[in-house]
Amino acid sequence: MRRWALLLVALFAGGAGPAPWRSFHVILWQSDRDAAALAAAKALGVTDGRIFASRSEPVDTAGLRREAAPLEAAGLGFYVENIATDYYSAYHRFFPNHPPTWEMDKLRALRRVSPHDPALFRRQPGFEDPAWQSRIAGRLAATVGVFGAVPRYYNLGDEAGIADLASAWDFDTAPSSLARFRQWLRHRYGNVTALDRAWGAHETRWARVQPELTDAALARTDGNYTAWSDFKAFMDARFAAAVARGTRAVHRANPRARSALEGMQPTGWGGYNWARLAGSADVFEIYDFYGSLATARGFDPHAVLLTTSFAGPREGWHLWREALRGIRGVVIWDSPSIVAADGKPSARGDALAPAFHALTGALGRRLIAAPEPAAPVGILISQESFRLGWLLARRTALAAGGKHDWAQRSSGDEDEDVTPGRRALVDLLRSLAARGLRPVMLTDAMVAHGGLRGLRVLAMPQVLALSNAAGAAIRGFVAAGGKVAADIVPGAYSGRGRKRAVPLLADVRTLPLGAVAGLIAAPVSVLDGNAPAADVEIHVRREGADLLVSVQATRQASHLARRLVLHVPGRRIAPVYPAPGPERAGSLAFTLGPVAPEIVAVH
Repeated sequence: MRRWALLLVALFAGGAGPAPWRSFHVILWQSDRDAAALAAAKALGVTDGRIFASRSEPVDTAGLRREAAPLEAAGLGFYVENIATDYYSAYHRFFPNHPPTWEMDKLRALRRVSPHDPALFRRQPGFEDPAWQSRIAGRLAATVGVFGAVPRYYNLGDEAGIADLASAWDFDTAPSSLARFRQWLRHRYGNVTALDRAWGAHETRWARVQPELTDAALARTDGNYTAWSDFKAFMDARFAAAVARGTRAVHRANPRARSALEGMQPTGWGGYNWARLAGSADVFEIYDFYGSLATARGFDPHAVLLTTSFAGPREGWHLWREALRGIRGVVIWDSPSIVAADGKPSARGDALAPAFHALTGALGRRLIAAPEPAAPVGILISQESFRLGWLLARRTALAAGGKHDWAQRSSGDEDEDVTPGRRALVDLLRSLAARGLRPVMLTDAMVAHGGLRGLRVLAMPQVLALSNAAGAAIRGFVAAGGKVAADIVPGAYSGRGRKRAVPLLADVRTLPLGAVAGLIAAPVSVLDGNAPAADVEIHVRREGADLLVSVQATRQASHLARRLVLHVPGRRIAPVYPAPGPERAGSLAFTLGPVAPEIVAVH
């Protein structure tokens, strides 16, 4: 009977997916609140709260309804937290009386005493384990069955990853994973002969093919890291596939419900290949560093992006910055609370309330509804190059006598590693944002298959690996008048990780990455005196024939208030926020404060 009911829902919904997310949401992470505190939070501008999922089997449906009841009584929405953390976040999650990395810590300790133990690299649970796939699908269906499409979203897992968040680890060598890996290789190479040629191996049949793990790759002397890189690419693909399976389970239970992942990391280890993750979930809550928000948005413009807000002296500035960059809501990590013990707003709550009210009102809806068109500049985001750069850095450390085992590097170590590629990307995004330019994000495959059409500039930060097909497309782009900017000679390695005698684009003239922003005409200009304003971030959105332009101080200048002038010749400019005002022709002088932006409409 339920199956027929779901079919009727889908038919009457016209096969539609989740409803459009048109408003900004302020989501309170804590939910253990009494009625007075929830009412105070709502008055501050909070729109939603959080309830914890039931991971018992069967699902505690009555308990879920009890958790939701106080929020519903207060007139707040809610989302369901951590439904399948034991699957998606198995190595970074809550354990009573243990740190969240407890399972990962045990593996690292085992490696120190038994580095060849086969249990080291068998993920528990494995993404390919059919029993776990069925178990998680059933749990998601049962949870969605309680609330339908009412919750803001259903969170599959918080701070998920192949291993511990963004740790580099050689998961997964379990039999079910290896069987899938061999299928994946057959699709990629076609036959064992082609695989042997690429890997430099001597296998005779698929059943004997084994992945090359990091220790073996570090010991190589021939510069061919294809086998190692293939296994890493495979695990990125399987992580994204596991997320997509969870999303399909949510949508089967209710086509209008949204799936989500929280605590997402920048491009790197742990499955964080944003080109792969695109489309795998409806909502992503992201920690925005090393260009992660811009990358995720570039590869998945239809996803709803959120971030978390933590208490601190620049919290209000951070909230505005992320809203202008395209998030559609914020999860408030409520420590200290925005509501004091007496049920009244705390100092933190009072400080954030003006931004909450502005963003959850008409201004927030305008920001969400108005698209930010891309400039004719592309950035090649190369996961293959990231992997190779990491491996080469570990080899350099070993050659220098370093004794630090790569496997003992924590997720924090990887996240705090400001690699040349990450630094270059951040600097490039900052220079473009200072001129109101949003780039197009590209992968090697996208470049090879027409992704350069319509662009004038291609930026290639630390592109070590480049396929022959992408190289040919770039040569054609240059021949047609396109410009290429790079910080190294691109393509020292093949797209899959084999060192070339000569980099693929050694004979192609490239410009410095710092020149990219100056090659594209800015849609607006912001002046400080007679010079372009420094330390500002500009976003230009379209509202039909009009523009919605925001200017905010960057972190470097966020303690200053400055008198600036916005120029858009031939147009009329009207202040929108922080206060509406009369139109001006061609230019508008304004005082930019240290926290909130200046937002204007250009007619």
